[in-house]
Amino acid sequence: MSQQPRQPLAGKPPASVPDASSSPHFICGSPLKRGILYSTSDDGTKLIARATATEPGTLVKPQISPEQITPLPADAPPDARLLENLPDGLVIAIPEPLMQLTINSFGEERLGDEAIREARRLNKLADILGVCGFWNQRGIEFRFLLPQSGRLSALMGRLTNRSEMEQLPIARALEERLSRIDDHIRAYVGWLVTNLNFKTEHEQLCEEFREELAMQGFPTRRQITSVCESKRSLFHQRCWDHYEHWILDGVAAPGMPIPVSPHFPNLLQADSETGVLNHTIPDYFPISGNSWFLDMLDETRLTSQRMPQLAGWLDIIRKEDAQANKLAGYRRRLLLVIYWRGLMSAFPECFVRSKKKLSAVFAEFLKVSEDTIKNDLKQLQGVLDWP
Repeated sequence: MSQQPRQPLAGKPPASVPDASSSPHFICGSPLKRGILYSTSDDGTKLIARATATEPGTLVKPQISPEQITPLPADAPPDARLLENLPDGLVIAIPEPLMQLTINSFGEERLGDEAIREARRLNKLADILGVCGFWNQRGIEFRFLLPQSGRLSALMGRLTNRSEMEQLPIARALEERLSRIDDHIRAYVGWLVTNLNFKTEHEQLCEEFREELAMQGFPTRRQITSVCESKRSLFHQRCWDHYEHWILDGVAAPGMPIPVSPHFPNLLQADSETGVLNHTIPDYFPISGNSWFLDMLDETRLTSQRMPQLAGWLDIIRKEDAQANKLAGYRRRLLLVIYWRGLMSAFPECFVRSKKKLSAVFAEFLKVSEDTIKNDLKQLQGVLDWP
């Protein structure tokens, strides 16, 4: 579950391509056919071979004409595409169900045909690449916006050392445990993005190092620690301080923190040969239950006196009776905050004096009552920009 260092989704960033002002942008790994670069068709559903790359960052004349369009297979891997007209800055891919609910409520004329087409094009492209949006022409890998699905078959495939009769119950048990672990992590992310202190500190970091972030993105914890502290850049040191302050492994894009993941022994691991098992339990992760051992673990963790910025969260996870509803609320608000901002960006000025109508859209999308969304929005004052 550990977050791997985020690599640019491109062989080279746009600045390394000759005449970058007129060249399309790299956004992802190896090409569909080695050496061939691609762009999308206008509707975003097909790839067009554009050129041959003789060396990284160089372009020569296309060997295949733009008229030779090949449909993209449904199961195509997120290989390299060369894309034109990918917006700068942060773009959130709007899920089609939310898009359709918004269109039904506000109408195509108000939202604008061109804006709707562009939002759907970017969502389709994000779906093809397995990302949830784009930031400075790079795909955003932020799994906390994606549904928890497809784990069972993957887990079954890793149980080759077990008989078929053993595989399914083990995989199901592990899937359930992973889902519960992931639920806690998502709730903490939701608490972070709705916390005004985190928001203020995070925005200050983004503003101070705007140029570095545009070129490099956020480093991961592993990337920072690979360089001795005395040789770290000011940018990396400030990122490290931010990560330590909020127990982060990195940041996928502005407003999308990635916490340090817990690590537990699981049923996929071989039986211990040494009699020693290793665990990693970040202090934001709840420990519940009744036993002296769990009490001891909880008492050794950081307290609100030592980490006052986490006092609100630590109070929540130590009240087991209130835990379930509160954690579900933070998971919901994570989606509300990010997709609310996504709609505001995709359709600027379209939701003026329409807060109630937009709240109804999110209530249906998130499958809760309008009163629940209304209460969420009250708690998000200062976090969200109102239409």
